[in-house]
Amino acid sequence: MELALEEYAAKHANASPAEAFYRQLRETCAVDSDLDDLIEANRKPHRGLDL
Repeated sequence: MELALEEYAAKHANASPAEAFYRQLRETCAVDSDLDDLIEANRKPHRGLDL
């Protein structure tokens, strides 16, 4: 287990902190969408079972 933790730490040593990641994500993908409107616009009623 210790070896696995060391390997994980070595692989992710150069990763940016979570705060920086979310800041960059917010800057590059800053779109405020109303999820309910998106779902309603693309909703198609199910016809039911074909018996």
